[in-house]
Amino acid sequence: MAEDPLPLVFDVHPERDVIAQGEPYPDAWVVRYGALLMELVDPEGHRLALDVLGPGDLVGGPVAWTADASVRALVTSGLFPAGPIALRDGLARRSRRAAWLACSVAWDRIADRLAARLDDLADRFGRPVPGGRCLELPLTQEHLAGLTGATRESVNRALAELAAAGRVERSRGRYVIRPADAPDGGVFLPLGLEHRKGA
Repeated sequence: MAEDPLPLVFDVHPERDVIAQGEPYPDAWVVRYGALLMELVDPEGHRLALDVLGPGDLVGGPVAWTADASVRALVTSGLFPAGPIALRDGLARRSRRAAWLACSVAWDRIADRLAARLDDLADRFGRPVPGGRCLELPLTQEHLAGLTGATRESVNRALAELAAAGRVERSRGRYVIRPADAPDGGVFLPLGLEHRKGA
């Protein structure tokens, strides 16, 4: 017998909640396609987006556990049941990426945190375009603020700084992310992204 069940994919439509913060996990699934926002809200209404979940990522967890964050679809997404191996590996990956976010929030300037997040999203969800990658996820400035642990105003200023440096271009709701040149001619990865790449 296989340790993981045969995939049985179901669709989750945009803006639909899959996991509710503070409630028991209904189940555990793996993302087949699409993108889902994993976000927690404190009692005062402050939001922190822990991750954007994409293909191969775990959604949910063991049914005896309480969810510490909500998950909702950004675009139409397909999920299939997670077997024991996918559950184990998914929880480990989630822990590593949470550590990356904590390091980035603690150590990096807001513009560097935003650049690292956009680089990561472009790497996982973007498509190649001349000079960079185009990210077409429906991400608002509130989403970007949550993903960087910053305010919308700070993210606005950071976007302007990255645009002036030629790192980011926004057009009609899409972002084009361009790599930063390192002094040796290679590609510069902010500290947080280097940490994730080793995960």
